Amino acid sequence: MMRRLVLVGTTLTALTLNAAAFARDDYVYGPVPDWERYKAVAEPVIRAKLPAAKLVDPGNWSVHWPNGYAKLGWRHKGRYQGYSTCGYVQQIVPSEGRYRHVNFVIVIDRDQVQTVDISSHESNSLVNVMCDDLVSRGVLPPESLMSKPADPANPVDPVQTPGTIASLGLTIRSMPEGAYVVAASPGSSAERAGLKPGMVVAWVNGIPLAGLGDAMTAVLGADIPLLSLETVTGQRINVRNVL
Repeated sequence: MMRRLVLVGTTLTALTLNAAAFARDDYVYGPVPDWERYKAVAEPVIRAKLPAAKLVDPGNWSVHWPNGYAKLGWRHKGRYQGYSTCGYVQQIVPSEGRYRHVNFVIVIDRDQVQTVDISSHESNSLVNVMCDDLVSRGVLPPESLMSKPADPANPVDPVQTPGTIASLGLTIRSMPEGAYVVAASPGSSAERAGLKPGMVVAWVNGIPLAGLGDAMTAVLGADIPLLSLETVTGQRINVRNVL
């Protein structure tokens, strides 16, 4: 999980606005990449960049993928567009050196790595700040949602089947960590409360959703006037139920 950073407000605001400016409306994306193929294309390039980031002994670093990708550009030392994600590399055997856990951004499109940007610090680098922001806002989906589609011969996968809570105007998909927000209907109590696609609700009125599967829909749809939610990033949201 990306560590949360405490920054001067003006700095974070500027960086967040920068994130919105990454996308180019005229860019034509290639086909949606297979997740396993994405990682296979990415990892050799990431390892090749480690020495340039002053991370010695590339074989002593493991590559971790806590997040899936999103259609998102990256503007730093150039302008790159494609399917982007944030991950991190970590030393397998701790050794003396500058860093032992370092974040990276990678952008891939049409089976080609457009750019890899590895953090130059363990704290307030552009990579760290922007990745923390993208994860906290739910722009990047959890890695667990990037698994391969269900077998066409058995297309019904109850864990991945969206469920709708009409009283909230909320559509969710169950996942191991909780309820992934697929959609919040315009004007619904869910939307007014601030629920957005990409968020993952982990707790409802003190009830953990992890491991509940489709029962998450019943918990969120309970006949309770006010639902107190907490996301996996620690955000607290109160939603009024339309009974």
